[in-house]
Amino acid sequence: MSFHPGRTASKRLGRFSPRCSGFERITRSTRWSADVILLVMDGRVVHKVFSGNPRTENLDDRRQPLGPLQDLGGALARAAGSAPSY
Repeated sequence: MSFHPGRTASKRLGRFSPRCSGFERITRSTRWSADVILLVMDGRVVHKVFSGNPRTENLDDRRQPLGPLQDLGGALARAAGSAPSY
């Protein structure tokens, strides 16, 4: 018998207005997982093995000083690069 329990969760942090307008995006994610193997004979557990990953926490902090205009500059550069040249 084997089991693979785990959990992954993420949450956005920060104030509402800068986050929704594209100036900053801070995300905290936590994760853990485990592997459990049980050897059962005649209805009794005769051997067990536990392994997995401990709880980890990641903080992703993305800030864009120009907000939505910063993405617009990259889109314009890509459009200019793909335009046909004569």
